[in-house]
Amino acid sequence: MKKINYTIPTKKEEITLNQFIKYEEVILDETTSLEFKQNRIIEIFTTVPFDHVNKLHQTEIDTIFSHLNPILSHQPELHKTFIFKGLKYGLIPNFSKDLLAGEFIDLDVYAEQKKWLEVMSILYRPITFERRGQYLIESYTGSHTNFKDLPFHYFTGVLSFFLSLFDTLATLTQKYTEVQLQQLVTSHSRVNSKVDITAMST
Repeated sequence: MKKINYTIPTKKEEITLNQFIKYEEVILDETTSLEFKQNRIIEIFTTVPFDHVNKLHQTEIDTIFSHLNPILSHQPELHKTFIFKGLKYGLIPNFSKDLLAGEFIDLDVYAEQKKWLEVMSILYRPITFERRGQYLIESYTGSHTNFKDLPFHYFTGVLSFFLSLFDTLATLTQKYTEVQLQQLVTSHSRVNSKVDITAMST
């Protein structure tokens, strides 16, 4: 039998965001068996072909998961900046001040669709100026950086922060819209009232 060669990730920097997204899809799929999930996860992280996983010894499978489990269950840490492929990226510095309507709409759409690569490329953009811990990032143009090979822990670090913040922003936006709507209704009522009074006086 031909020997199967593979490598096992031993630290979080060795797992890419693209691999993590595929892993998440497997875990959340309720239509597949545990054996399928196990084989698919091994294929994702070790590049062992799916139909070859059953040729591994159980001790090898146990070793693979003993390395993967601690990495995938690591405690997330928020990174405001990181270097990826020689370029330094920064998280949107001030969401309440700097987040534009177009960015908010795209974040809402991509988060709903769980398109995390696109979400990450909106949240993090190349730094254009930096001094004393303060920085500016490139303007959002609707284009997206290819973050497939980005170490996944940058994503898990910002995910809980983003979802919590996005819920707050969505709530504030909804309240703002409700206030605007109420003002519009009130204004409309006043106009109709004036029309009625004018009509009665003629």
